[in-house]
Amino acid sequence: MMDPNTPVEKLKNIGLKSGELLRAVGITTYGELAEVGTLESWRRVKAVAPYRVSTNWLFAIEGALTNTLWTQLPQPVMDELRAAAKSSSD
Repeated sequence: MMDPNTPVEKLKNIGLKSGELLRAVGITTYGELAEVGTLESWRRVKAVAPYRVSTNWLFAIEGALTNTLWTQLPQPVMDELRAAAKSSSD
């Protein structure tokens, strides 16, 4: 279990640039990210920086929450996230 006070930049898949984007929408720690969730955090960041946020970024957030490299997420999880992102963009 990840410490809820862990800064987002210390999470797997999240570097300084992604951390800055998360902080810009008020998400600064693992606990806050977990509370907001993958899809909603992606939506919030996409609203302020649409040119910087891709589906891979969505996968990176899910990986950060599950302590998994985004490239190693199970395909069904990636498919579900991709579908949810698409439906939220329509």
